[in-house]
Amino acid sequence: MAIKGDLKLEIDEQGIEVRITITPDEGGGDITPESIAAVLNEKKVRSGIDSEAVDKAFRAIARKKTEPLTFVAAAGAAPQPGTPESVTFEECRIPERLAAIAQRVLAAGVQAARRARQGRKEDTKEACASIPPREDAGRGGD
Repeated sequence: MAIKGDLKLEIDEQGIEVRITITPDEGGGDITPESIAAVLNEKKVRSGIDSEAVDKAFRAIARKKTEPLTFVAAAGAAPQPGTPESVTFEECRIPERLAAIAQRVLAAGVQAARRARQGRKEDTKEACASIPPREDAGRGGD
């Protein structure tokens, strides 16, 4: 069953709510729940559609063919402010077999930072001199 009339679709400023007004008019076009769905689709309203509200409004306008009817055909959720990121630092233990090397590297880094603050240029080879060469170097990591 179709209702003769005019259909007006309004989307609020935030794009959250879609209101439809159906005004009965014998000289108007055919309005059906399917044509309402098509208009929503044309306006790219694809989620939050309340098909029960569309059907209920259609039945109400069919009973009172003289008064305009406005109803919410689709609604979404308002944007919510995001939550700030958080970081949790956990203790990272250095394995005992690497503790001596780690101490030398950290000490070299502290010394390099002191020299940098004093305006002396850092030689990267000197800063890494505290790291002994790997015993398995040259074997391809087998």
